[in-house]
Amino acid sequence: MKKSLKAALFSGLVMPGVGQIILKNYKKGILFISTTLICLSYIMVEATKQATLIVDKIVSGEIEMTESAITAAITNASQGAGKPIYTIVITIITACWIISTIDAFISGKKIDEKEKQQNNGNDTNS
Repeated sequence: MKKSLKAALFSGLVMPGVGQIILKNYKKGILFISTTLICLSYIMVEATKQATLIVDKIVSGEIEMTESAITAAITNASQGAGKPIYTIVITIITACWIISTIDAFISGKKIDEKEKQQNNGNDTNS
C-alpha cells in the first residue's frame, strides 16, 4: 500500500495526526493529536458535569425516577450543547480531521514520488 493512502486512511479513520506520525512528521502529528484530544476532553468533562447534575437531581427528588422525566432532563441538558463554545470545539475537531487527512495524503504522495524516483534511478544504474 502506498504511504500516501496508508497515512490518509490512518488520519481519517483512526485519529487526526496518526498519518503524520506514520510518515515520521512527528511535530505535525503531535499537534493534530493533542488539539483533538484537548477538544474531546473538553466535551467529555462537560458531558460528565451534565450527567452528574442530572443524577444529583434524581437522588434529591427534583427529577422523578421515571423514563420520561429522565429523558426530559437529558434532552434539556443536551440543549446546552448549542452553546458557541461547543460549536467552536466541534469545528476545531472537524478541521483537524479534514486538514490532517489531506496533509497526510499530500505528504505521503511526496514521499511516494521520491521513492519512485530513487527506484527508477537504481534501475537505470543496474
